[in-house]
Amino acid sequence: MYFSRIRINPETCMNYKILRLFQGNMYSVHQLIWQLFSNQPATKRDFLFRQEYEYKQLETPRGPKGIPIFYVVSERQPLSFTDELIVDVKDYNPKITCGMEFDFKVRVNPVIARLISGKNHSSKHDVLMETKRLAKQQGITDKSIIRTMMNNAVIKWFIEKGDRFGYTIKSPIEVSSYLQHRISKKNAQIQFSSVDLSGVLEVIEPTSFLELLSKGIGHSRSFGCGMMMIKRR
Repeated sequence: MYFSRIRINPETCMNYKILRLFQGNMYSVHQLIWQLFSNQPATKRDFLFRQEYEYKQLETPRGPKGIPIFYVVSERQPLSFTDELIVDVKDYNPKITCGMEFDFKVRVNPVIARLISGKNHSSKHDVLMETKRLAKQQGITDKSIIRTMMNNAVIKWFIEKGDRFGYTIKSPIEVSSYLQHRISKKNAQIQFSSVDLSGVLEVIEPTSFLELLSKGIGHSRSFGCGMMMIKRR
């Protein structure tokens, strides 16, 4: 695998495509990252990415604004196809053993599947949006209470995912940067929520945990969710 840091060339900041990144257009980000792997167009997506900001200049209701910077984990080595981007790449083959503890941070779109009565298939539900809907059904209007309910729901979802991905939580999980995303893609409208989680975890099953690092967790991984970043304690 490869771990890449992708920065915007300051000399190209007024380019139209780059300006769309500054506006938080996740579909433009999605297209930009895909182009780094366009040498094999028939290949399915085999990378994860996370967007942060190099210089946080202004806090707004939709999060920090500044110069975007991207971190990518990929099976293939990305190509620097344009002078607009500065791509730094290194090999990424983490050695994971049982009992290791890591500080982690991850942006997730938490989704659960529920069986449909009388059907042999399930429907997917966004945990955060579903919790907000249920709160309103219960007549709860206090925004702080609703936010606490949403935080508790995503924490529960993430802890339960530990059985699947080989980790257990060792500290309280911090929840931040809740966002609603609406993306226009061709004739379709994509809507999903994301939230940042951070804390300390312990690896209990290295093979499953390595799968998490390479494949991601949750949904909307094409749009910057699911990539976990870790630091050994």
